[in-house]
Amino acid sequence: MTYVFIFTAVGAAVFLIMIILDYLNVFSALKPKADLARQEIREYEMQIEGEKALMNSIKQEVEEISQEVEEEEEE
Repeated sequence: MTYVFIFTAVGAAVFLIMIILDYLNVFSALKPKADLARQEIREYEMQIEGEKALMNSIKQEVEEISQEVEEEEEE
């Protein structure tokens, strides 16, 4: 009867080891993809910030030109 318990325990241990190895294989395959995605996100965030700065400068130019147009219309 003790052999049944021993074989069950060994089988459970082997099954646990297989699960851990499978997890490590999947994790090692997905880690580079996740790192690449994080890098792309950072690049796009920087691009968005640049576009926002450009948009603000264009808004300022438009405001300046609209003020000049109003002044010219008043004259």
